Amino acid sequence: MAKETTALKTGMTVLRGGNVPAYTLEYLTPGRRKKIGDFETILMSYAEIGRSDNCIIQYGDDYQTVSRKHAAIERRGNEYFLIHLSQMNPTLLNGVAIANEALLKNGDEIQLSMEGPRLRFNATPTGTANMGFTRKIGLVTKQAIKPYLTLVYFLLVILIIIACTGGWFIFHQSKKVVILSDELQKSEDRRLQDSMRLAIQAEQFVKQTEVTTKELEAVKNNNNQYIEVIKKLNTKVGELEARKPEIQPGGTAFYEQFRDGVYFLEVAEILVSMPNGSSQKVNMRWSGTAFLCSDGKLLTARHCIQSWRYAQDEFSQIINAAELNGGKVFVKFRATSINNWFEFDYSNVVLDDSNDKTVTQTIEPLKGRKKEKIKINYKYADDWSHDWAYFKTDRTSNIEYDKDLSTKLKAGEKVYILGFSLGKGGPSEGKINPLFSESTIGQEGISSSGLITITSRSFEQGNSGGPAFVQTGGKFKVIGIVSKGEFDATGSFATIAYVVPIANIK
Repeated sequence: MAKETTALKTGMTVLRGGNVPAYTLEYLTPGRRKKIGDFETILMSYAEIGRSDNCIIQYGDDYQTVSRKHAAIERRGNEYFLIHLSQMNPTLLNGVAIANEALLKNGDEIQLSMEGPRLRFNATPTGTANMGFTRKIGLVTKQAIKPYLTLVYFLLVILIIIACTGGWFIFHQSKKVVILSDELQKSEDRRLQDSMRLAIQAEQFVKQTEVTTKELEAVKNNNNQYIEVIKKLNTKVGELEARKPEIQPGGTAFYEQFRDGVYFLEVAEILVSMPNGSSQKVNMRWSGTAFLCSDGKLLTARHCIQSWRYAQDEFSQIINAAELNGGKVFVKFRATSINNWFEFDYSNVVLDDSNDKTVTQTIEPLKGRKKEKIKINYKYADDWSHDWAYFKTDRTSNIEYDKDLSTKLKAGEKVYILGFSLGKGGPSEGKINPLFSESTIGQEGISSSGLITITSRSFEQGNSGGPAFVQTGGKFKVIGIVSKGEFDATGSFATIAYVVPIANIK
């Protein structure tokens, strides 16, 4: 009796307005009073399928291979199971016969016997809370009451037997019970009618509420549009009133915060001691940019320090040959910022030339009447990922760098550059004022050449060795050192340039 009791309890829960999980079965072949494509919504936690009148899903006698109780679908928690009941004919799930039971999934196809009728199981939860009351009554009557009329009749027979054996008194009391039952039934009918009327009124109220809500939402959207237009107008008015000549929002504050730590780097003196012991000053000068960090390092590009390794002109060849063939090279650099300046020697600079290429040339200078072959070594730098150098000072600034961030940049991030483009802002103009520019990260991460790719470049020669900042967490951090730019077909600088990641520094 447990399944019958459960069915009746489920029906009462639905009629009281409780929410009961439901699923649907689609008829892929005709059933009793059902045609192909019809759907059956099932509320009961246990629903039998077969030719019996007590089955919730019923088939006619024209399906001889369908048993009286062929199969059942049972809900267990949030899962549904197909149970095989027939002792004569198989139950198939997606074309495969099941032994006892199988877990059902949305869209599964159920077939009763090899050539029998087919159903499609739809596990999409619908629930009964939002169903109309009339539909609820129909489903409960069919699925919770009608299949168990035999049980009801059985209980009535028992009551009649008890009434007959109980005598005249019980007979007359039974009449009263019947009268009371009739009155109770009439009262229940009236209650059901009132409930249906209230349900209809509730549905009408819900529909009216939905219409009112949509109207209010439309008014709200219109108000929001008006507010946005007013905001834009106020913003435009503010821009017109301010007329601030800033390069970008916050650009002036950024510039004033970090310009003191940016230095104009230039060669003050070069003295070369040749392998034969002679010495000479080299009339060769160059300049670039350097920046002082919070850890005391004055960072710059290596080609701003070892310029002769990146060129093959006459003076560069002299310095290169002297340095690698028993001579000595003395270079004094001067670094000048807005508030101070200092000098340092080439011998105290930290750099990495391990990837430079060595080239050996053999010459035969005349010495009297005999020719003596001499081998001269040169080194040339072509790995720009090592284009970094630093001098350790006893000073500090507020410029911080982030090695980890320098390897994880995203394409499209803004890069802010400070430096002396074409020497502008240097000592020759009377006051040190590095130039501000803005570019864009061109590709994610580090390129195959070990560099950060920059597009929409807005800086020139003279920026080499300068800091490249990005904004992260409300702060500006240096992620690289300005290195070099590409050339277009005409030999002019293209918009693509490269920055050495801070992570490359050893």
